[in-house]
Parts: sequence; C-alpha cells; structure tokens
Amino acid sequence: YAGTIPAPIQQLRDQHRGCTKDHCMTHNVDTGSYTTRHVTTSCTCDFLSPPLSAIRYRLSSGRIPIIVYGDGCLQVHSAEDMPYVAISHVWADGLGSTTEVGLPRCQVERISAFSKELLPTEQGAFWVDALCVPADRDLRKRAIGLMAETYRRAGKVLVFDSGIRAQCSDSKQVEENLLRILMSAWMQRVWTLQEALLAQDLYFEFADGDLVHSDELLPNDRVLYRSETSALEIRCADTPIMRSLIYSAGLFIMLDTTRRLASEHSLSYVVSMLDHRTTSKAEDEPIAISGVLSVDAASLLKHSDHESRVRALFSSLPNVPSRILFVQTPQRLSNSPFRWAPLLLSTIGSFLDDD
Repeated sequence: YAGTIPAPIQQLRDQHRGCTKDHCMTHNVDTGSYTTRHVTTSCTCDFLSPPLSAIRYRLSSGRIPIIVYGDGCLQVHSAEDMPYVAISHVWADGLGSTTEVGLPRCQVERISAFSKELLPTEQGAFWVDALCVPADRDLRKRAIGLMAETYRRAGKVLVFDSGIRAQCSDSKQVEENLLRILMSAWMQRVWTLQEALLAQDLYFEFADGDLVHSDELLPNDRVLYRSETSALEIRCADTPIMRSLIYSAGLFIMLDTTRRLASEHSLSYVVSMLDHRTTSKAEDEPIAISGVLSVDAASLLKHSDHESRVRALFSSLPNVPSRILFVQTPQRLSNSPFRWAPLLLSTIGSFLDDD
C-alpha cells in the first residue's frame, strides 16, 4: 500500500494482527488477564455477587438459577419461579465474570432495568453467565450443561453488543441495521449462535437504550416456505441487497421466529451458520452447539479434551450428512473410526445436504 494508511484501516489491521487464515482472534479473551468493565469508564462503583450457596443449591439439584435485583442486593430464584430475561453477550465487551467475582453495580442496575422493561409485570428477573455460572469446576460444568435449557426457557433473550449499540438505531434503514448486526462481534462468536436460535423472543439493544425485537429487523414482504429438504428459505421481492444480507451467516434463520417450527436444526444448517465464528477455547465448540442439535451438553462435558468431545457429538447425532466426508478442513480427528470428522466445524464452510 502506497502512502499513509487511513486510521480506520490501521485500527482494523491492529485488531486482527493475531488472526490467521482460518481463525479470527480479535474477540478471544484471556481469562487470566481479563477485566470486567463498568458501564462507563469513569465509574468506580462496587461489585455485587449473589450468594454462592444459593447458586450451588440450585445447580446441584439441576435447576437454573436466576437473579432479581432489589433493595441494593441480589436475590437468587429458580427459573421455574418466574419469567426471566437471558442476556446474550460477548465477553470481549467486558461483561464477563463469575458468580464468585460478580458484576459492577452499574451493570447489574442496567440489566435489571432492561429486564423490567421487557417483562413489565414481573420482578425483572434475569440470567447472565457472569452471575449465574461459578468458577468452581463442578458447578461450572453443571451450569454449562443447563445452558441450552436456560436460553430455551427464557421469556426474552436480550443481546448486548457494543458495536450494535453504537451503530444501530431505529432512525436508520433496516438494511444498515442488519449489516451492522451481521458484522458485529456477537455474530462472530460460536456461543451466541445457540443463544439466538433457542430464544423464544430475541431483542437487541440499539442506540439510546432502545430494545428492538428481531421481527422488526426483517422485511415485510418476505415469503417463507419449506423446501423438500426441510431447509428454511426466503424470497424477498425486488430486494437483492436484503436477500444477500439475510442469507449471509444464517442471519435470517437466527432472527425470524419461524425458525422455531423445527424442534431441532440439521447439522448442515448449524455448520453453515458456524462459518467464520470463533471461540476462545476450541474445545468449547461442541458444547456450544449441542443444544441446537438436541445433544445433551452434560454428556459431552464428561470428556475433557477436544477430540473426545467431537467424537461424542457425532456419536450422539441420529445421522450425519454424507458430504461432510469431502469438505475441506485444516484438521480432522486422529483416531479411527472418526478420521473423516472435522476437528472444528466452524472451519469447513457452508455445505447443504439431505440430513
């Protein structure tokens, strides 16, 4: 490149300096040096954490703990007690933590306020991993094993993403908002795929604190149908840009409520939507997609290494598309009889087949 590199381009280059041809590392986090952020950089409020004993009691009995903020403290309830809002976010935005550490009071107040807005007749109960998933190894596995059920049972799922918050607005065209969501960090992470697909009602936080339902992001002239292969497809009259956007990365399937017509998603579609997504720990990928494939995450968590988890995932599927044998992938499993299986499904790109 001749001349001075424009600042935005240089910033992008710096952000992706550690990336490779197959993996984007921009939004990966190092838990050892991770810092949980306040709502504003100038805030120095105290951290709040729920009673670990109350979280442990519920997880140990197979129940999902949820949080209610009131009178300045956190109360722990069970998911069956009341409707709740589940938060979907990217750790790189600074909302990550554990039960033992907790979250800044400002973040708790913000989440609680939005939860009360989405569920106005309730107590503003919510679930967020930063408060409901402990660092304790055994309890963490229990919480992760319940993750799919957590998002499936939530009355609402609310997406927090700093890029979407900064760049999406009700005043902008729907095409621009869709593009911003498509290019967001939230759309580039493996864990958030399951969280979106299992949501009963999916909301995004836009600029100025506006909460926008996913249905508001889709064109009114869409025509939905199911093909003979049961693949959800879409036709948009005279809107090629919109059609391109919503097809990309499975964004349409993630946003539209008709995705819940199917009790489970085919492996080929899940793989298609995994394309270009990343996770900080490769061994998390099978766990993160198990819920949308109707595979029990707890059975995968019994295995500690990546290859064993991938083998367990494929062993749990009723069938596997034949074309997966021929996809190009950087690495496959090393042991028979699974040498045909890709080690990372997010690296093999889109392939459609009769499952």
